[in-house]
Amino acid sequence: MKMRRSKILVPMLIAALLLTSVDARAYPCEGKSKGWERKEETIDDVLDELDLAAKQERQIDRQRRRQRRILKELALKLQARMEALGEEMKRYAVDHEKVDALVRRIARLKGEILLVRIEGMLAIKEILTPRQYRKLTRKLEKWRF
Repeated sequence: MKMRRSKILVPMLIAALLLTSVDARAYPCEGKSKGWERKEETIDDVLDELDLAAKQERQIDRQRRRQRRILKELALKLQARMEALGEEMKRYAVDHEKVDALVRRIARLKGEILLVRIEGMLAIKEILTPRQYRKLTRKLEKWRF
């Protein structure tokens, strides 16, 4: 039974560790920039190039503040769960059920982060005109590795 659990637990742990490499684009940068940074250009620079109407600027600003707040909360929860998992894995007598529960919670939080990011993109898409959205996506394509 212990061998069977190990065969399940080890791949889950490896997957969890791989999933913990947080995408830098997922979280707002702390410091000078108000947006996500990518090289020298920020999302603020890209949005400035879209010639947004005042109403669109307010809507996007409200959406970005909301998303930033939610992502920060989720990031803190994720960090706490990752630390708890690390502490549990340091123990000689590991509680497998506790590890399983932590791994499931970590996976759930990562899914929530992805969902918030997708919902944010969809909200921005609804605010922009089709022309503005095409321009935005062209600019963001340049940011990919």
